[in-house]
Amino acid sequence: MIMYHGSYKAVEKPDLAFSRLRTDFGKGFYLTPIKSQALIDGFLNFVGFEVVQ
Repeated sequence: MIMYHGSYKAVEKPDLAFSRLRTDFGKGFYLTPIKSQALIDGFLNFVGFEVVQ
């Protein structure tokens, strides 16, 4: 299974210390099997956009 992470640069060793607190499921290193979702998340992270609910 191929999994994707929404980042604009390679993440070789995930460090949860850099995780955001205000996420749907708490701190963590989120992955998705949907490549297009990861690409959109990576772009939003690059431009500094964060959805706050």
